[in-house]
Amino acid sequence: MGWSDDEGDRQAIKDDANLNPPQFAGFDGNNETLHMSAARFMVEKLGRFDRFAGRDFNSHYTAVE
Repeated sequence: MGWSDDEGDRQAIKDDANLNPPQFAGFDGNNETLHMSAARFMVEKLGRFDRFAGRDFNSHYTAVE
């Protein structure tokens, strides 16, 4: 199935009980420290993206390509 802007397709996706929202594990603390620090700053200091509050941002594997 390719990309579609059809309202029916969008509703079918919303109704699909087997779909889960994407999960983000964090950034690699050894190689992506700038990304990890920026994410931590936005969450902890700026109070943004509160669904990520209290979590470890180090995934221990590469997230950025």
